[in-house]
Amino acid sequence: MIISHSRRFVYVKTRKTASTSIEIALSAFCGPEDVITRIEPRDEALRQSLGYRGPQHDVVSAAGTARELSNHAPAVVARELLGDAWAGYFTFTIERNPFDWVISQ
Repeated sequence: MIISHSRRFVYVKTRKTASTSIEIALSAFCGPEDVITRIEPRDEALRQSLGYRGPQHDVVSAAGTARELSNHAPAVVARELLGDAWAGYFTFTIERNPFDWVISQ
């Protein structure tokens, strides 16, 4: 998941849709205040080698407890974090053709 305050978008990561590649590419456009969740160490090394921003602001506190955001966190988590600002952000994801998804399973 990426929550870009600087560009006002939320990218919700799905499974088996090249979502890690998209997340790596989008992190190139993120600013210092944006939320970027952690990915697998091998992919994180690639992101770092490209000079893109790595994980940041992905630990949130609520009710006195801290938790790390999952890279596959659902959109409702971003909505909770953004509150009323949610309406002003462009939110998107990538989804595969359901037939192709079933075939790959």
